[in-house]
Amino acid sequence: MLKIEERSRMRAIHSEWIDRLRAKANRAMRQQLPENEEQPIHLLYGFLYVADKEEGLIIVGDPDLKSKSPGVGTLLDGNPANNFLKRALAFNPGGILTGAHRIAIAGTYAYVLTNKALVVVDLDNPLAPRVTATIGAPALNDPRGIAVQFRYAFAADRDGLKVLDVTDLAQPKLVANALVPLEDARNVYVARTYAYVSAGKQGLATIDVEKPDAPKLDQIFSAEGQLNDVNDVKIGMVAASAYAFVADGKSGLHVLQIISPWDDPTHFSGFSPRPTPKLIATGRTRGSALAISKGIDRDRAVMNLATNSPFLVDVAPVPLIKARPRLSTSATASYTPSPTTPGSIQVKLVRQEALGSNACKLGF
Repeated sequence: MLKIEERSRMRAIHSEWIDRLRAKANRAMRQQLPENEEQPIHLLYGFLYVADKEEGLIIVGDPDLKSKSPGVGTLLDGNPANNFLKRALAFNPGGILTGAHRIAIAGTYAYVLTNKALVVVDLDNPLAPRVTATIGAPALNDPRGIAVQFRYAFAADRDGLKVLDVTDLAQPKLVANALVPLEDARNVYVARTYAYVSAGKQGLATIDVEKPDAPKLDQIFSAEGQLNDVNDVKIGMVAASAYAFVADGKSGLHVLQIISPWDDPTHFSGFSPRPTPKLIATGRTRGSALAISKGIDRDRAVMNLATNSPFLVDVAPVPLIKARPRLSTSATASYTPSPTTPGSIQVKLVRQEALGSNACKLGF
């Protein structure tokens, strides 16, 4: 059974991973007014994509594009009473996607990981998908996680972290000798010039990918053994600091502060300062923490923690004081373990600054 939020359910046999293209889905499915001069949004943003071990790739949404709420538009119409999902189709030609357990969307392609290979699926028409490439052993051995950034994809498999050239998204190619060996790489998340690998019992591995064709291990962080079953990691910014949210099996959720202006002010500025991870909070879960969903792409960290029993964690932005017209604001906050609620953190606003009207942030 696949459950999305509170009221939306759809039956699936053995669902492992779901990709929701939330940032653009609303614009893809709603009516667009000519006077707004909005650019067209691709149809693929109107559907959900599920990796299922038995059924392969499940595409979720009303396939009738002439209906009142095509795709998953029913989730975006502001009416919570009609949030019922439909299956558009299940795609597994010849069993090629059997064992699918992870999916990443790159352009109009789905990069689906099975136990044996990376399978590239063309979603230019999400109601008529087709396979364009398969990469298995010896290039990829038991692939477990993948992240795409610009012209490269970073894949975690049994051997460690590997790099693929995805200049042609339909036909990825393994980059020779671009390997960082790791004992138990389980997933990967890329933020700017660093790849964060969920390295199982080793903890969290940070890999420098500024030169994608020559990745190198920067550090492995385990907080003196407290991170010992790392399954997944996501990176998010809150105010002036960056954080890693780590699903650590039976240990639950860990929050790591990885970039802070107080660590080294001389090296904090710039596009991609070196991470200096510190464990600042731990939240126990009622089951093993297996995965964490990616937050919305904006200057805040919001994420859901997936366990084998229900559990939810939200990290919200610090409220900002109103600034002068045409000025945005930047807040700096300190985070300390909560004295009243074990496993949580409390936020204290330290200072707030006004930024010029042209200022912007690049989120993680």
